[in-house]
Amino acid sequence: MDDAYVVEVAVTGPRGVPEDAVAEIAVCRVLADGSDFDTVYCDGIALDPRDLGKEPLDYMQECYGIEPEDLYAGSDPARVVSDFQNLLFGRECTAYNVGFTFGRFLSFEPWDAARNLTLLPSISMRLPQELRGPQERDHELIRSAYQTLCPGDPAEVGDGRRAIHLAQMSASVLMVLRRNGLA
Repeated sequence: MDDAYVVEVAVTGPRGVPEDAVAEIAVCRVLADGSDFDTVYCDGIALDPRDLGKEPLDYMQECYGIEPEDLYAGSDPARVVSDFQNLLFGRECTAYNVGFTFGRFLSFEPWDAARNLTLLPSISMRLPQELRGPQERDHELIRSAYQTLCPGDPAEVGDGRRAIHLAQMSASVLMVLRRNGLA
């Protein structure tokens, strides 16, 4: 078993490409034995809030706490995509819900992750049914799984809802599963 790279995104809406886009992306590397993780990448993508409209802005604020000014502060999209590809192509990757993160967003241009990395099963697939649910609620379900399996906030995410916090919570859950021989 190799190290696993946990990828989580903050997006402009739940429908996926082409209606919605990635606004933030974060990656944590979980050691093969489940003993530790480290955050290896986190960045926001420069988006113009005026081009998005009210619905995506409301969605990002409600789900992730992302404000319009955060979008202006993001990095060049081409650079973020290049960083993502250079870091992860050829590696084993997962997400709390692979179908949402990769199936709706990262498997499409410009990310092109579908055939360039190995996708592991969703972290949520190894969890009890009550910690799974609709993909549109992944940001809430990740926190529920984290609070259930990782009491005491070991990743010190607090109330954070951004992509980095989602990746750190998902990585913490995967660590528990790996230590218990479930992933």
